[in-house]
Amino acid sequence: MENLIRYRSDFDELNSQEIKLLEKAAVSVREFIQISKKISHVSYATRAAHSKSYAVAWGTLQIHPTIPNWLRMIFPEENYETTARFSHSNPIIFKSKHEVPAYGISLKIKAPDRNIHYPLVNFPLFPTNSVAGFLKFFTSMNTFLTTKADNFVVSAMDLPALLLHSRTFFPGIFSPNIMKHAAQLLFRKNDFILSFPFHSIGCFRLGDFIMKIKLIPIEIEKDFAKNECGEDRLSKYFSQQEAQYKLVFQLCSDLNRHPVNDLTKMWRNATEIEIGILTLPKNSLLNVQDPEVEALVFNPFDNPEQLQPVGKIQQLRNIIYQTAAETRNEINSKEIIKEQHKKTP
Repeated sequence: MENLIRYRSDFDELNSQEIKLLEKAAVSVREFIQISKKISHVSYATRAAHSKSYAVAWGTLQIHPTIPNWLRMIFPEENYETTARFSHSNPIIFKSKHEVPAYGISLKIKAPDRNIHYPLVNFPLFPTNSVAGFLKFFTSMNTFLTTKADNFVVSAMDLPALLLHSRTFFPGIFSPNIMKHAAQLLFRKNDFILSFPFHSIGCFRLGDFIMKIKLIPIEIEKDFAKNECGEDRLSKYFSQQEAQYKLVFQLCSDLNRHPVNDLTKMWRNATEIEIGILTLPKNSLLNVQDPEVEALVFNPFDNPEQLQPVGKIQQLRNIIYQTAAETRNEINSKEIIKEQHKKTP
């Protein structure tokens, strides 16, 4: 405990230029989602990232009785109900069976006072630490995709800016650390989505301290139904058995080995505490076509204060998540009302 790094607000501070760029990025997110039905060729407004839902399942998180007392104060219950959404990282929904295995799981832990949300991915690194560089690229990408959906020829005018701003990722993408993990991921391109470990890219508060999060699968076969597509593999798996994961918190005790604002590096030799076991039971899948399921929000900034995201890149999600959720639900709720009126005699 004495060696752990305490949370400080300056870990999160954005400068004036970054705040202005974030405001522009939020506008581009709203415009992207407004036309996302056309971009992805679906009947609803999609998310701004991880648009494709493979499956959504309910489950339980059983907290280990042996966790330290200071953690028991944060997680006082023995069991929590959960919802888990498995997704692909792409902002566009493609129908292809051959996709880069870049997966995510968004975990909602239903606590008595305030739900806890952890967005996790199977590629634990981010290719840049430049907030401004990322925001410029992100805004350019949204602008290009939005324009392309309306007028392919006009979108060509946005392409130079997109290519220019993509340069911010080059040093990170070609770093040994990221290339090593990318090669490992591609080597597992045909593996079952449930068999991957999932990580938080950024940090979170853990009371007064700082952590990263891991979900480690327990005896899930990587070659399960390997000749079927992602959604069918998940459907088949949950019709036959449950899936279990260890929920592990990594604690920050050295900013050199456990950097908060350098997401291009994995943490080394961090103290780990296994918090509990996440169980997604047999036959626990929800209907991803149900508008209420599609409308689920997993915003980590809705977490209790002592479990909020930490770090500059993490802070970008605050406005982005809020803008995306508000825009998406505003559009989709109108569509639901229209459908209801059609069904009314």
